[in-house]
Amino acid sequence: YTLSLHDALPILRTRDAEDQVFEAMLESNGMIVTGDGQKFDDADAAYLNAVGRTGDGWASWRIGIFDGPTLGEAIDEMNADLERDR
Repeated sequence: YTLSLHDALPILRTRDAEDQVFEAMLESNGMIVTGDGQKFDDADAAYLNAVGRTGDGWASWRIGIFDGPTLGEAIDEMNADLERDR
């Protein structure tokens, strides 16, 4: 899955220790919208809001499906593309 800055609202998914699923939406401006409609510019804060405990949102939120890239992997890929395009 290749993330584009122009993609509209990819679904983010994560699971907690009890295997409960939480979803959020990633807006094209980078804001994460959790299930209760709150918006966050920080992946960790969005994770705390959705799951109810602290965690590494960059490593926990996955794009699309549970086997999809984490937010951290996606941003690394985008940064690598930007470096190649220089």
